[in-house]
Amino acid sequence: MGVKDKENVDWAEVKQKFDACMSINFAFMGGFEMQYLNIRPCILAEQYIENENGNLYDYKIHCFNGKPEYIQVIGDRDLKTHKAREAFYNTQWVLQPFTYTYPRYDKGKKKPEKLQEMLRIAAALSRGFIYVRVDLYELEHGEVKFGEMTFTPASGMDCWNPPAA
Repeated sequence: MGVKDKENVDWAEVKQKFDACMSINFAFMGGFEMQYLNIRPCILAEQYIENENGNLYDYKIHCFNGKPEYIQVIGDRDLKTHKAREAFYNTQWVLQPFTYTYPRYDKGKKKPEKLQEMLRIAAALSRGFIYVRVDLYELEHGEVKFGEMTFTPASGMDCWNPPAA
């Protein structure tokens, strides 16, 4: 939930959403994600970030045994309709012939200026894990921000396109 203007927020609605989230056992919400089973629920508030054009590209770096292998770029998001576009690249920024969650960008995306730094961060954070996805953002002024780490994207329920991927 993104809040751009704290002066015009329906705090009762926010509290209702938070209360609902606090009652969910995320281990069983969309699948079988046992890493969430014994985590005490809490609400984290982060600084709202976006680029000047309003489009914040999400670089989801899929890492295997501490090594980044693929970068999933998601952008043009509409959070209300849960629509976006995506493209996959290898670590040399070569466009890959598959998608996972969203329709593919018609044209490739520009390589982020801080790609090597992002890959170093992902490698460091993924060390010791068989698989983890490390999500990062690159802001217009070149700053890299951490998003999250996830071990079971979409509970493993989204479909690869093509299925052989």
